[in-house]
Amino acid sequence: MSETIQELEARLAEIRSRREELNKEFDGKLFSKDAEAEWEGLDEEERGKETLVKQLRFREEEIAKRAGNERNTQPGADFHVPTPGAVRGDEIWDLSNVRGDVNDPEGMAAELRERGKRAIEQSRFAHPGITNEEGQERLEASVDALDGTRAELSLHLLRTGSPAYKRAFTRAINKQPLSNAELRTVSLTGEKGGFLLPYELDPTITLVSNGVVNPVRGLATVKQTTQDVFKSVTSGGMSARFREEEGQEAADNSPTFKQPEIECHAADAYAEWTFEFGQDYGSIAGELAVMVTEAKDELEASKFATGSGTKEPFGVLTGAEEVVETATKETFAAQTDLTALIEALPPRWQPQASFLGHPNIYHLITQAESEGGGPLWQTLNSLQAGVGNTKDGRVPRPLMEYPAYRLTTMASTLGKKEGETYKANSILLFGDFSKYWIADRIGMFAKPIDSIPGENGRPTGKEGLYFFWREGAKVLSKAPFRKLTVKAA
Repeated sequence: MSETIQELEARLAEIRSRREELNKEFDGKLFSKDAEAEWEGLDEEERGKETLVKQLRFREEEIAKRAGNERNTQPGADFHVPTPGAVRGDEIWDLSNVRGDVNDPEGMAAELRERGKRAIEQSRFAHPGITNEEGQERLEASVDALDGTRAELSLHLLRTGSPAYKRAFTRAINKQPLSNAELRTVSLTGEKGGFLLPYELDPTITLVSNGVVNPVRGLATVKQTTQDVFKSVTSGGMSARFREEEGQEAADNSPTFKQPEIECHAADAYAEWTFEFGQDYGSIAGELAVMVTEAKDELEASKFATGSGTKEPFGVLTGAEEVVETATKETFAAQTDLTALIEALPPRWQPQASFLGHPNIYHLITQAESEGGGPLWQTLNSLQAGVGNTKDGRVPRPLMEYPAYRLTTMASTLGKKEGETYKANSILLFGDFSKYWIADRIGMFAKPIDSIPGENGRPTGKEGLYFFWREGAKVLSKAPFRKLTVKAA
């Protein structure tokens, strides 16, 4: 079966990606026999497909050139030949007419980005946690930040956002037969029998948050990546000075650069139901996309707080190693201990600092204030009272002039007795949360499970849907954080 230019280009991208994976896998080592054979096979396949792409491109250009040649027209004829590469309406989804050349990846990427931006303008987000305007703004920012010489994110949007792909995805998830055209559509995104979610439903792209109160994602610096390991560059900045005299040699104020790496760990979620339910309910793919977002959010609320960093994200509480203990054992004296916590944070981090704690701890602060402990919560108007229950977890009133956020997976009590020992809790975190980075690998897969066997391997009349994605997180420096811990007995 012949391949379109778009299919050839997609396969060439897969070949290059696989070659990079092999190179990393055998870094500093000789190839195994299987790897060497695979490498040679990839080289041969790449040369053949590049030659074919060039020939097909040449044919297209010749046809367009001849169609526009006035000598090939008759008087009175009115031919309208579209400008090569100019597409309209739903044509943006047809990647077979993307102009470019494997030897000119930047030109091809520019057109893909343009189409990606037009796709974003047509986006309609069905998830209740995000409006169209919010989703479009986030996607445009992500395209500007992520698209490299191959326009990876724009290509992802075009592959998973077309009306044809959405229809094919829904039919595939509901295990309905697909036409040959639909099979070709989903084959470009499949992985081990799974299918990428249409980007408008994908929480790794829209970054929606729903379910438990989890403000960490909103406070942190969130990075998106197309790789399993996110790599960046940070520095402590440069220093400056005033010169003491003319012609004085400049001082070496070079910044110290660091290259943080954040591994994106595998996570999954699973739902199952009976055949009868599936028949009665019809298409449940949209509902399950909302459900998996909620499950993902609940998982993040826990791991972004106390994750170990091994096979899971590194939690912000785990990385906040600088501890401030309460003044009195097994006691939280709000006025005294909050003041000590704030003063312990270096001044350079205080302007952007916030509090993070469980609602029960904030209630203790309110109680201490009402019992004559001094003005701790800043009242801005008569409507802002209590700890609050806002969508983003922010407490309506500042705490000692700093923003405060609720995280329901943090410690809700001061501690507890375990035998003769008092196990104290870390009850508040104070710091600049922009120094906590979250990395989301773009793309969530959904894989239908046709028939779920019972303990003896026999059918149960149940089916399911398995979701898979990758994400990670890391505290870049412990310096911007201080953790308030109750002093043990």
